[in-house]
Amino acid sequence: MRKIFFIYTFLIFCLFACESIDVDKEHTILEFEIKNIEIDEIRISNSSYSHKKLINNDKEKLETFVDTLTLPLSGYYNLFFNRNNIPLYLRRGTKTKIVIDRYSHNKISYSGNSQEENEYLLQKLKLKKLFNERPIFSLNESEFLGELFRYKRNLIKFLNDANVQADFKKQEIKEIDYEIAAQQLLYPKIHANLKGVYPELSDDFYENLTSLNFSDTLSYSLSQTLRYPLMVKYYYEKIAKDKRKEYGNNVVLAYLREIDKDFPSGDVKDNLFRRKMIYGLKQGPNLDNIFNTYKKAVRNQEYINDITEQYLALKNLQIGEEAPNFDLESLNNEIISLESLRGKNVYIDVWATWCGPCIKELPAFKRMAEKYEDIEFVSISIDRKEHYEKWKRVIEKYGLTNTQLIAYDKSDFQKQYAIVEIPRYILIDKKGKIVSLSAPNPSNVEFEKLLNSDLN
Repeated sequence: MRKIFFIYTFLIFCLFACESIDVDKEHTILEFEIKNIEIDEIRISNSSYSHKKLINNDKEKLETFVDTLTLPLSGYYNLFFNRNNIPLYLRRGTKTKIVIDRYSHNKISYSGNSQEENEYLLQKLKLKKLFNERPIFSLNESEFLGELFRYKRNLIKFLNDANVQADFKKQEIKEIDYEIAAQQLLYPKIHANLKGVYPELSDDFYENLTSLNFSDTLSYSLSQTLRYPLMVKYYYEKIAKDKRKEYGNNVVLAYLREIDKDFPSGDVKDNLFRRKMIYGLKQGPNLDNIFNTYKKAVRNQEYINDITEQYLALKNLQIGEEAPNFDLESLNNEIISLESLRGKNVYIDVWATWCGPCIKELPAFKRMAEKYEDIEFVSISIDRKEHYEKWKRVIEKYGLTNTQLIAYDKSDFQKQYAIVEIPRYILIDKKGKIVSLSAPNPSNVEFEKLLNSDLN
C-alpha cells in the first residue's frame, strides 16, 4: 500500500565498479569498508521505503564495495546492519565512505561529503540513548521539564559546536523542537501508566509549544524522520482528550473532528484519519458516527475500502448475537470449529509469538485454564506461516495444554473478528453468543469476576 505522505519516489540501488562511476547531481556514491565483523546484508531506508544490499556473495565475502544511489532528495536516512540502526545523512551528487569496524571505538566512521553531519548524528544518538535511560516520565512536572529542557540545551549546544552545513543545521533545529514537543505531549499519558494517575499540569506546561505549527501539511509530507508526523499525532490526541466532552466523551470522534477542522482535504488528512481509524474504530455507540465522519472526510478510495471492511465486520459483531463461526487448524493438525465447542463458555486469546504483551500473559492464561475446567480456553495464533515451528516451540515452552489453534496472519478469522491489535480476548457463551469482544486479560483482577458472573 503506498504511503501517501511522502511525495518523492523510491530509492533505487545499483552496483557498479568503483572506477566506472562518475558522480553527478543525480547520483550519490556510498563506499563501504567492513572490518572484523560478519554482515550478511546492509539496508538503507527512510520512512517511506526500504532497500537492502546483500553483501555475502555465496562463498566470497565482500569487504569493500561501492553502491550508487539515485536519491529523490538529500536528507535523513537510516543504515541497518546486523541489529544496528544508525542515522545517516546523504546528499545528492556526493561521495561518502562508511567504515564499519567491530574493534573501533565508535564501530562506524565516515569520510567524504556529509562527514560532519554523520558524525554529529552518531554522537547525537549516544546522547539520546543516555537521556532515554533516565526514568524522567515518572518525575513530577517541574523535574520532568527540567530534565527535558536540559537535554534540549545539550543537543543545541552540540549542534552549534559541530561543523555542519547551514541547511542541515536549520532542519536539525526543527527536528530537535519536534522531538522535545513529542516528549512533552506524551508526558501525561506515560506518567499515568507509571504512577496510576494523570498528573495535574500547570497552566503554562505547554507554553513553549505555542510557537510550533501543528498543521503544516508540507512539513508532514516531506518528513523523513517521522518526528513531525508523530508530534502532530500526539498533539491532536491531547486536543481530543481535552475536548472529548464536546463529542459525547469519545476521544476518537474528537480526534477526527478536530483534524477535519484544521487540515484541508488531501493526502495528509487522509493519512491522519486512516492511522487513527485502524486502531480507533471499535464496537460502541459511536461506531456509525465515527465511520461516517471518516468516510465523508477521506478522499483516498483505497483507504475508505479498507476501513469499510473493518466497519462492516464490527457491525456484525454485536453483544448477545451469535459469534461468527471459524474452522482453524489445531496443534494436532485437526480442524476445530467454534460450533464444535457449543455447550461450554469459550474464552479466546488472540495472540502471536512476536507480541511481547501476549507472551507476558501466557503464565496467567495457563493458571486460569487449569482453574476453570468448565470453560473452554482457546488460543488462536495469527503468526505467519513461516513461524509455524516457532509457534509450536512457544506452546511447549510455557506448557500450554488448552486448545491451540492457528489462523495465520491476514486470515478470514482476523477479518471476521476485526482483529487489528493484540492481545485480544473474546468471551462467548454456551449458546455461541458474544458476551465480550474485549474481555479482561487473564492477569487482570476483573478477569475472574467476569468468569464468575452469571454466564449462560
